[in-house]
Amino acid sequence: MKKLWRISSQRQPPKAMIRIFGYVLLLPLLFMPSSSQARELSSQQSSNNEVVGLLAFKKSSVQSDPKNLLANWSPNSATPCSWLGVSCSLGHVTTLNLTSWSQSCIHLSYVNLSHNSISGGTLRFGPSLLQLDLSRNTISDSTWLTYSLSTCQNLNLLNFSDNKLTGKLGSTPSSCKSLSILDLSYNPFSGEIPPTFVADSPPSLKYLDLSHNNFSGSFSSLDFGNCSNLTWLSLSQNRLSGNGFPFSLRNCVLLQTLNLSRNELKFKIPGSLLGSLTNLRQLSLAHNLFYGDIPPELGQACQTLQELDLSANKLTGDFLSTVVSKLQSLKYLYVPFNNITGTVPLSLTKCTQLEVLDLSSNAFTGDVPSKLCSSSNPTALQKLLLADNYLSGKVPTRAWKLQELEEH
Repeated sequence: MKKLWRISSQRQPPKAMIRIFGYVLLLPLLFMPSSSQARELSSQQSSNNEVVGLLAFKKSSVQSDPKNLLANWSPNSATPCSWLGVSCSLGHVTTLNLTSWSQSCIHLSYVNLSHNSISGGTLRFGPSLLQLDLSRNTISDSTWLTYSLSTCQNLNLLNFSDNKLTGKLGSTPSSCKSLSILDLSYNPFSGEIPPTFVADSPPSLKYLDLSHNNFSGSFSSLDFGNCSNLTWLSLSQNRLSGNGFPFSLRNCVLLQTLNLSRNELKFKIPGSLLGSLTNLRQLSLAHNLFYGDIPPELGQACQTLQELDLSANKLTGDFLSTVVSKLQSLKYLYVPFNNITGTVPLSLTKCTQLEVLDLSSNAFTGDVPSKLCSSSNPTALQKLLLADNYLSGKVPTRAWKLQELEEH
């Protein structure tokens, strides 16, 4: 019968890389009234915010308006719903039709209409556009994305995340020679990711996020040969399968974040691949079907690794002493719900940056080194989770000073 320890506190999700974009305006439209009076007050405030936001957009974006197309865009308006190009539903802006502005906005460089309730309309922008952020809306018309990708000669940021875009992806047009950041996460896209979507991506691409969709098909068939400058790749929360990592992923030597969690990947983790990705800082392969031993190359090559999440796979072997103890930059280690064996080695004290250590639900045996939680050990350890193993002996005295301790 297992000797069950739990030294834990509520697990925090891994820290995501902060996305920094160039913003021009923000139109806050979301509110949650609690009474009729509050609804009226909130509605008035929201309309005023929409007026202010659209006027700021006009000031920063429209260099000239010889036809007075925007003459009725006035700060004296109680609501922008009667303005040219603006459509509303229930008194709030939902659609912007910018077709008639194309001649006036030829110098437009930055457009941020994120965090709104925009569901449709027509977009037309000139060749000067550099950044387009339409995230967190309700856009379902995929022609918006198609148009943006087809007229993106100078576009370096395109963000359609958290919308309602459906269907299949097309290929990435070769005209997007400057595209650096492409975020299509949190949409209900489906089907396979076309091999050409990745293969034809511009060499300038550094950030690609297709997570939280419904993509299926083979991850192994994707071609990353043209992605030598990629630093961020997230395909998590899809239904991707395959018989191995794409060989071409070895070309992504600048990759810092690789997130393939919550897919259907079933194969051994290749040591040769990890030996090439020497700049990795975040690696998440959690909630897949990976099996076998964790390759030693992970500890030898990935010296910059700060976060490693291998939770809920079918991994085996003793890797704490052979791999983890060599990752001296590691801050967060999650390996619960595997079949990893061995002891908790004293060499873990070399990981002086380690804040979270989750080894729960495995097959670890033996004692927990007292020095792991010793005041003489300069570790940054804050959370230690060891529940559901075969551990024995005494709980280190200093472990009681961690955030939460339960012993069963």
